Amino acid sequence: MPSPVAHTLFGLTCVHLLRAGLPGAGPGAVIPTGLALLASLAPDLDFIPGIILGEPSRFHQTLSHSLGGSLALALGLGVAARIGFPDGRGWRRGVLLLLFILGHLFLDFFTQDGRPPAGFPLLWPFSDRLLTSPVPVFPYLIRDPTLPGFWSHNLAALLLETLLLFPLWVVSRKLDLERIK
Repeated sequence: MPSPVAHTLFGLTCVHLLRAGLPGAGPGAVIPTGLALLASLAPDLDFIPGIILGEPSRFHQTLSHSLGGSLALALGLGVAARIGFPDGRGWRRGVLLLLFILGHLFLDFFTQDGRPPAGFPLLWPFSDRLLTSPVPVFPYLIRDPTLPGFWSHNLAALLLETLLLFPLWVVSRKLDLERIK
């Protein structure tokens, strides 16, 4: 899986691209940035129960990293958006939040999986098969700081993520700002 840095950069890029593509959409008219970033990172909240149990990866890349889990997360965030922003666009925001959640899965799919079994149940509930790209773009992250190479490997992974995603964010921000002018 990519780092939270990659998921955040990708989420911010998508926020800017959505706003740039919709005439008359001001900041928050499409989707509040904070809510979009929460959706971009939401599938990795599956670390929390594992951390509580002392096994951080125990539930990681399971149902929260699937189409079914993504729909459930988007529905929950859509309800929260409808309550928190009662402007009649809550369900539309829920659909947009689904796109951000699926963006998370997209990045994870193109990440080298360093632990067996490789992949995650992307197509659940239609299939339990674990999927991952045969051609990874992002390297895996070492999660255990006691392992050799933890710092050097993860720093190199963060650099690569930034080199790949930061330029996309810059271009998307420029397009968004030009739309405002």
